[in-house]
Amino acid sequence: MTPSSATNFTGAGEYTKHDEANERGVMDAERTEAVESELDRIIERRAGEARDANRVEELWRESARAHSERRREELGAAWYDHHLRMREVHARLAEEHEARALRLLDGTPGRGGVGS
Repeated sequence: MTPSSATNFTGAGEYTKHDEANERGVMDAERTEAVESELDRIIERRAGEARDANRVEELWRESARAHSERRREELGAAWYDHHLRMREVHARLAEEHEARALRLLDGTPGRGGVGS
């Protein structure tokens, strides 16, 4: 028996309303502490989840940046190859046209243009 309940003991094992209020207060305090503890755990868990989500997002961003950089390099190489091929095509065309022009000048028959 606690000292406060001893002073309020009416005999025959009965407690006063004051004792009941004290017990409710103690139970309410315990319940409040349990709820606060549960809320703290929930907050910590969600904070951990947020940190994990932020880390995943940062990893995704880094992966996307690396992918974009690789893609830029691949496209740059493809354009470089394209322009080299176009240079070769145009060089052949220039040679063909130069040959046709020379045939026109010296009157050689062939696919040089007018009357060919």
